[in-house]
Amino acid sequence: MTLAHILSLVCGTWNTLVHDTPGIWSSISIRLSFTSPRDATPTGEELLAQRIHDTVAAVQTVLELSEEKPLCIDVYIPFDHHHAFVLVLQRLVSECHRWQSIRLRVGALLYNEVFLPISGKLPLLRSLEFHGRMGGIPLNRTLTLFQEAPSLRDVRFCILALDEQILRSTIIPWSQITFLTLSDLAVSEACVPVKNILDRATRLQTLHLGHEYMYPRTTFAPVQALSSRVQRLILDGHSLSAEHREQFSFESYSFPNLTDLEIDLNGHSDLEEAEVSSIRQFLSGVSSTLTSLTLSTWRLGLSSLTSLLGGHERLRLTSLNLRFAMWKGDPSSVEHIPVLIGLKAISVTVRHINGRTSETIPSFDGLLSLAHRYLSGGIEHSSLRRISFRIFASLGTVKEVHKQKAREIRDMGCEILLVDMNGLADL
Repeated sequence: MTLAHILSLVCGTWNTLVHDTPGIWSSISIRLSFTSPRDATPTGEELLAQRIHDTVAAVQTVLELSEEKPLCIDVYIPFDHHHAFVLVLQRLVSECHRWQSIRLRVGALLYNEVFLPISGKLPLLRSLEFHGRMGGIPLNRTLTLFQEAPSLRDVRFCILALDEQILRSTIIPWSQITFLTLSDLAVSEACVPVKNILDRATRLQTLHLGHEYMYPRTTFAPVQALSSRVQRLILDGHSLSAEHREQFSFESYSFPNLTDLEIDLNGHSDLEEAEVSSIRQFLSGVSSTLTSLTLSTWRLGLSSLTSLLGGHERLRLTSLNLRFAMWKGDPSSVEHIPVLIGLKAISVTVRHINGRTSETIPSFDGLLSLAHRYLSGGIEHSSLRRISFRIFASLGTVKEVHKQKAREIRDMGCEILLVDMNGLADL
């Protein structure tokens, strides 16, 4: 049940208001998953037929109530042999001129049967997310349907098999794209996907590289000369297995105009020495331009942070965001995170695992002491203006003493937020 349906059930007045507000009905999410009809009982077949009928009716209603508003669509239909689902997709395709964003996760046969009419009829489409989990999808034929989409800016390829022929073809209007995600890709030995795409993506600003199931991993490194346009880089290696981890090298990347870097290593139990060294070397290469750094990992400690952030003469971060589940070492040692001259905003988020001891998470006391170091003369010429400390753990509770310290920080001219499992603390 969608939010629009829920709101319409509140009372008669809300029902009328919701039905008279087309924008509320402009998001459509279709997620259909069934067992194979070959294994279904007669009763199951009847239930399936009823579900299809209800889905078609619901889509028809939503499309009518949304009037001519741009549509955001998410479609997940896992089995090609559910031919009745073609009715659902055909109804959506008939409104393709209204598509603003679409996320496609359907089987190859449904692509062939349904999507051909959209070619040249996508004037509003800005975001395309394309999943190939079902396998066997003829990408050259399918993706050329999006070649004439004058508003397209955001493209996300997930779980696809790529080769040189696909990447060298004009399957996407690459010269328009400003945000690109490549995740869970399988490539041939001779294929260098990022290189070939960056040749064409002349306006690319944000590049998100997901390293999950990437074979061979060495082909994923972009050519240095082609990466000068990217300003925001997201490196997502959260699912790297131990046997492939040593092939993950940050030194492969060179982005001379990078301002925003996000590194997600949540699959690791800890930042290992080799990874710290690799990331540090990468930071050295972008330190003169980088202003924002986000680091997400499973367990973080003072020693690894000191190694990462300390000693960069040209590093001038204005925003530092740290996200982790456990703190390695004394919880109060978080107050000794390396100082960064010019830092304007710091955010620390701890998503704790139930059942762990208090020694595995930093305390609000340590985090507030860190803030005091910046604001009470401990750091010369402090620029800190915004602090956000979030500890989602039963042992990390905002107490009155924490609120008092936060008020003192606020009185020094710095905005501060304290959040625990109970929500935002009232200061």
